[in-house]
Amino acid sequence: MPVDFGTIMHAYFETFLAAIPLEPCLDQWVGTVDRHGRVDGPQKDFDRKCIKERPIDTPALILVLESPHVHEYARAPDRNGKRRAIGPANGATGTHIRDHLKHFAARFSLGGDRSLILMNAIQHQCSAGVTPVAHRDGLFRACWAKGGDVDFQTRLEAAFIYGDIVVNACTVGNGPRTDSLKVLVEQRIRVTLNRSSHFWTHHPSCWWQRNRRTPLPVPLQLPTPE
Repeated sequence: MPVDFGTIMHAYFETFLAAIPLEPCLDQWVGTVDRHGRVDGPQKDFDRKCIKERPIDTPALILVLESPHVHEYARAPDRNGKRRAIGPANGATGTHIRDHLKHFAARFSLGGDRSLILMNAIQHQCSAGVTPVAHRDGLFRACWAKGGDVDFQTRLEAAFIYGDIVVNACTVGNGPRTDSLKVLVEQRIRVTLNRSSHFWTHHPSCWWQRNRRTPLPVPLQLPTPE
């Protein structure tokens, strides 16, 4: 008896798709970082709060990531069968930020205490919960082209206060560097702020590597966004 691969495949991917959380992982104010890059609050997590609660009299360090992955959502579904969002940079990425932001800050002046804001360019799980090389770039670009770029711009405009420092920590992704996810995000940052981000850096997930936790030069010229 031949295998009915079409039916099996559809059933398999229906189950796979049902496990992907649809809830957005909202931007958060996660505490205060001092001029040395030390983050206050719990050692094993952030003190996560709504971004609107940030004190407006304290400038912020806005760390822009690309999209939430596995640890940014609850492991088990709630009583309604939904896996709820926890917040940006949960798990190892958050640990690397708390442990190594001081190395990043040692290369430039924060100018005193700053609120630390974590913001994903796309607030949905573009990785689909599996290894990022499988779906993340394709889903990110699809979301970006269907309003994700404007959504990011709207959120950055609402969050940014004069004096804030914006760091583009979005991953490069797997495509050409001239058209990378990081470049797409930088283009929209420039449209939003009428200037470049203040610094680039590697995504914090790899800050455990000594040579990946330093500020990077921001290109003067980028392709014009379509």
